Amino acid sequence: MNFRLQKKKNLFFNQSGFTTIELIIAIQLSIIITSLVYVSYLFVTNLLEKWQSKIQIENQLNMISTSITKNVAGISQIISASNKIMIAIKSNGDTVKYNLSSEFTLNNKILNSGILKFDQGDISYFFHQTEAKGNVQKRAWVNPKERDLITGIQFSLRLNYKKKSYPLTILTRPLKLRRGIIKNSY
Repeated sequence: MNFRLQKKKNLFFNQSGFTTIELIIAIQLSIIITSLVYVSYLFVTNLLEKWQSKIQIENQLNMISTSITKNVAGISQIISASNKIMIAIKSNGDTVKYNLSSEFTLNNKILNSGILKFDQGDISYFFHQTEAKGNVQKRAWVNPKERDLITGIQFSLRLNYKKKSYPLTILTRPLKLRRGIIKNSY
């Protein structure tokens, strides 16, 4: 019986276990692996946020550009034109008013309601000085004597997001303009 008891004691004490040094090494390795996984997670999350904001910015710039182009293409008569405000009448009789004074509005509706915020903008007008081709002049105002010669309208906008500036220049041509399109200019 002593032999059995002795054998049980030896089995109990001869079982191998982890030493303190092995436990410390295992804990350190698990901490290193966990921190690498966390840093990778933060990096991927940051990339996704930048990618999503870039897509939102591109979508908003596209929406503004498309809206301006579609509305200007339908203009049949310009009522007033300056470097900040343009009021025109579309061929269906609707009035279109672009205002770039303090915020960018189209018919009193703010167009930059996304993540981009309006900083500044100007409207320029292209017209022929003479009948010769290639002699086009760009101005922020329209001379009443030259109102019949308008060939295009340029919207120059600067929008901001997180201290970064996004310039947007849209050059469009009103296709339905006819002679005597500008009644007043200021």
